[in-house]
Amino acid sequence: MVTAVVTSFAYLIPRNLLRSQANSRLNRILKGLPDALDIIRMCLTGGLPLRDALLRVAREIDVFDPDVSVELEVVRRHAEADTMAKALKEFRLSAIRVEDEFVSRKALAAGRGKEPAASPNTVQFGLTKTQPPATVWM
Repeated sequence: MVTAVVTSFAYLIPRNLLRSQANSRLNRILKGLPDALDIIRMCLTGGLPLRDALLRVAREIDVFDPDVSVELEVVRRHAEADTMAKALKEFRLSAIRVEDEFVSRKALAAGRGKEPAASPNTVQFGLTKTQPPATVWM
């Protein structure tokens, strides 16, 4: 009996800790992404190429928003390895996967009779399965 309890705690505690850290990182990204996109837009308006804009913004926001900086660097490196269109598509697909997670959580919460939280992707990104994001960067 004691072994079963210890085993279940040993299984659940790391899993819940990791889930908590992932949700915290996701919330930090969602909070900082609009500012980063605004800075990228200003760089593009100023005539800077997209890859250079991603690099510059990733370096500038690294101090106050390191999670967004890492994500921008990932997009930039994917673009270097392949095309910018494919890199942005991968970024969009990862955002949709995150939204799917929020949708499944809403369904689970609704089944328990709790009020589900709003999806940060829908609120801040405007992403839905029927409405793809605007292709500002292409």
